[in-house]
Amino acid sequence: MRLCGLEGRFEISLCAKDAEHNKPHPEPLRQAMAALSVGPEETIYVGDSVHDIVAGQAAAGWTAAAPLGATAPHGAGRCAA
Repeated sequence: MRLCGLEGRFEISLCAKDAEHNKPHPEPLRQAMAALSVGPEETIYVGDSVHDIVAGQAAAGWTAAAPLGATAPHGAGRCAA
């Protein structure tokens, strides 16, 4: 987040260590929704991997795929130091 200049731009941030189960399990997404007091019908989850899409669908929210980071073609969307 810091590397991309995004630190402090989000109300919450959850990491793998914050959940008992990690993606593709929907627990991290459900934790985020609970922390923001929103339901699946108010949520759009954007992910860049198959695990993200599976987790988003399992959490019953809107889900979108974005080829970023490690899944980006030719490094598109990656942050640089």
